[in-house]
Amino acid sequence: MPTLNYNRPDGLPIIEVGVRYHPLKGAAHPSGACPEKRVLALIDTGATHVVLKPNIVASLELPFAANMNNTVVGGGRHLVPSYAADIIFGTTTSFTVTDVLVLSQDLHGFDMLIGWDVLRFTDWQFNRDGSFSQTW
Repeated sequence: MPTLNYNRPDGLPIIEVGVRYHPLKGAAHPSGACPEKRVLALIDTGATHVVLKPNIVASLELPFAANMNNTVVGGGRHLVPSYAADIIFGTTTSFTVTDVLVLSQDLHGFDMLIGWDVLRFTDWQFNRDGSFSQTW
């Protein structure tokens, strides 16, 4: 089974992933290309959804999918826009989760937060020495 190994900078599970335009309902990107960007993502096992900074959503021109309720720590609920994207783990050896609904909200210290809607597609192991791995 393919495995990606990571280390935790500053103790946080932050990794580099790709985020790519997803043709929602078959609609191609206006340029005819399929734009992609590498971003820093926090692996958040307590989160349900993927969240991406609004400026990155705009730069990739991700297609709007729907407004969604997002419940945050403390129980607060916010109606936020969601967009269609693909999330790519790894570079040479890679695993892609397609047709992901990405919530657009400001984040600090990283570009993306990855929650269980994507994490559930691979197996994760977090080790005492600060390393962690992803297998599929």
